[in-house]
Amino acid sequence: MVQKSNYLKSEQELRDKQDELYKKTIEGLREKGQSPGHKDLLELMANEITILTAIHHVKANKGSRTAGSDHKLMKPDILQKDYPNVIQLVQESFRKYRPEPIRRKYIPKSNSEGLRPLGIPSIVDRIVQECVRLIIEPILEAQFFQHSYGFRPMRDSSMICPRN
Repeated sequence: MVQKSNYLKSEQELRDKQDELYKKTIEGLREKGQSPGHKDLLELMANEITILTAIHHVKANKGSRTAGSDHKLMKPDILQKDYPNVIQLVQESFRKYRPEPIRRKYIPKSNSEGLRPLGIPSIVDRIVQECVRLIIEPILEAQFFQHSYGFRPMRDSSMICPRN
């Protein structure tokens, strides 16, 4: 599935590829007024280094200690498996991706009465979603308006306009 032209050997190469995707998109928008086509994105998402980076990001999130609908947890079910088996599991998920049903949990709202619904995906779905985000985000980030702040990395409006 992974082609040699997109074979990443380190997390630094992944960051370089993200920068390249961002720059290519910016240049296409400047020159042609539209985002250029990007090739081999699925291969980049299913690359071993992308998967490893995604696992690190998911593991760092405190929600990784919560099981999804499949009742699997990050530590015993992913981190303690053989490394090649985990990579293969995620790569196979890309071939015919069908997300598991989410686990619905209701948590108290912070500023008022009542509960708000929370959807908890399976651990493998979280890893696959993070792989997709790692590759798609630089392309989309280049297309957003500079003054848009919602749900963007390093773009929190409180960083720009501090509250008095």
